[in-house]
Amino acid sequence: PTGLFIENVIQRSGHDIVLSGYLWQHYENGRDDTLRRGVQFMEITETLSEEFIPLYTHKYGNEEIVGWKFRIIVREEYWPLRYPFDARQIHLRMRHPDFLEGVQLVPDLSSYAFLSPLLLPGVDNHIHIPGWKAVASHFEFLTHEYHTSFGVEGRHRMSRMDDLSFNLKIEREFLGP
Repeated sequence: PTGLFIENVIQRSGHDIVLSGYLWQHYENGRDDTLRRGVQFMEITETLSEEFIPLYTHKYGNEEIVGWKFRIIVREEYWPLRYPFDARQIHLRMRHPDFLEGVQLVPDLSSYAFLSPLLLPGVDNHIHIPGWKAVASHFEFLTHEYHTSFGVEGRHRMSRMDDLSFNLKIEREFLGP
């Protein structure tokens, strides 16, 4: 299971958004020993030097939990046709680096005190996004169609892949103090 906590959101330009926070994963000893640790963030526009910093590794019984701090820039389509009543959906799409081995990321739902999207699971309750307010967050699977072996001989062509996505919906705060 993979968990995520968004600590900061900065709108850098009309389309580019800087996200920072924490990510953690659970690995079962024995079964997952050969898997690489981490995720691939899909659809990022820039790699920052501090993009993915290892923070901790804890062993509990038959399980290893690995945590990182991240800071990335994602590009989101944005059409301000409804300004000043517009909203944005920020997608943080992730894939395991061993996806060719059939490794599928799943959300670590047990790490959240609540799961209702309106209660913003995985988002800092004191998050401040200048000019915007966070209104909902949730995990989902996004399916992508591929018709390639990704260059690996002996692999069948993959027809579809489900990526784990953490989504944050924000709405413009058009009334100021």
